[in-house]
Amino acid sequence: MPFKEIVGQERLKTILYNSIKNNKFSHAYLFLGPENTGKRYAAMIFAKSLLCQDFKEDPCERCISCKKVQNLSHPDLLLIEPEKNSIKIETIKNIKKDISFKPFEGKKKIVIIDKVDKTTKEASNALLKTLEEPPKDTIFILISPNYYSLLPTIVSRCQKITFHQLSSSIIKEFLIKTHSMDYQKAEWISLLSRGRIGKAILIKDNLNFKSRDKAWEIISRLSLNQMDVIFNNVKELTTEKEDLDEIFEWLFLFCRDIAVIKNRADTTYIINNDLIGDLEKLSQRLSISATHDIYAEIKNTDLLLRKNVNHRLALENMIMNIFSIRSQITENGYGYNCRY
Repeated sequence: MPFKEIVGQERLKTILYNSIKNNKFSHAYLFLGPENTGKRYAAMIFAKSLLCQDFKEDPCERCISCKKVQNLSHPDLLLIEPEKNSIKIETIKNIKKDISFKPFEGKKKIVIIDKVDKTTKEASNALLKTLEEPPKDTIFILISPNYYSLLPTIVSRCQKITFHQLSSSIIKEFLIKTHSMDYQKAEWISLLSRGRIGKAILIKDNLNFKSRDKAWEIISRLSLNQMDVIFNNVKELTTEKEDLDEIFEWLFLFCRDIAVIKNRADTTYIINNDLIGDLEKLSQRLSISATHDIYAEIKNTDLLLRKNVNHRLALENMIMNIFSIRSQITENGYGYNCRY
């Protein structure tokens, strides 16, 4: 688990490596960035490096400390995760009790709190007090998709380490070189991951074409105004919440492909090239502006679903709004023969 295995993110790798090399640490780090961008993976590498008994440029992976961190059995490493989607005050109290003792085996105690944005109000206040007066031999690593849901006073007491989404070309190269993946599959996954290396790794062995079929059924029938069929699909989608993320990724890619065709770009840029004939027919029914509006509506719904709103209402609202976009085009005469 060396630093070089953190794909991209060169700036933050340099910051973390230099802090170890120069033996200068913040008492608390806040790893920020979208889900599946490698925050937890980097936190574990950082923790392993801090506890390694023979650290040079990377953790040695041979010493007993490295092996214990790998197995999550090191007595000086605390990994905290939400239970039932929240981190309660009792958990923070237990952390405070644990770090009141000196490290058992290493020079530092490392506390990693994953999804720290899930702390309750009481737990956040307790965590703040702990960060205000931390033991000198304890380092906190807090992980969150953003800082908006955190107490500003917690954020101010941490060194912020920001993880960015990567370009599709970086992820594609990683999949081809590291996982010996063929070009087409790597291209699909790199775009489906939308810059999230963790997402790419999650789906590399389970590229779900059932999700693509469902997304195609939705996007193609919308253009034909088959609303009764679409609403039946909505009912099905509400029972397939675990597949919604991938279905939306495919919806984004279909909108992208239609935009490529509408702009008369090189068809080699079309991702779903096995459906190019159907995509060309579909593009004739939609204007460029409508394609952009539909994409925006899908994106807005995707964001809403991530906030745990009522799935069925959000999806039905998306369908109705897209239907409205389609109807306006037809009424204005910009439907099937639209040339812009």
